[in-house]
Amino acid sequence: MSYTTADKILSTYSALLMNANNIDLYKKYSYSDLHGYDIIDVSNALKLMIAYRVFINNDINETKIEKLKKYSEAGAVALISFLDLFYPDQVVFELNKIDPNDKMAIVKSINITKDSLA
Repeated sequence: MSYTTADKILSTYSALLMNANNIDLYKKYSYSDLHGYDIIDVSNALKLMIAYRVFINNDINETKIEKLKKYSEAGAVALISFLDLFYPDQVVFELNKIDPNDKMAIVKSINITKDSLA
């Protein structure tokens, strides 16, 4: 994976994560929102970008190693968000039909999503 591709993947993913607070309670992002990239691509892009930013020059020291650990932890948290926000397109289509005012909305949401990651 090139730096340019990694940057493109992370820009797409980051924009979606930054906008996640604006989506309704039972709505999720679909895999197609990532323009063909998947969780493995996002993970590899995060690793590449973290390594590039920490080791941008040849002066590797304890401070840079600590930065790598800090960035890696933040990257892992960002990657975990994938599992909560992204679902197959058909699942997202079904979730979008849920009325948030429906008393059974949470149950419907669970039933729709429970088998989608299996």
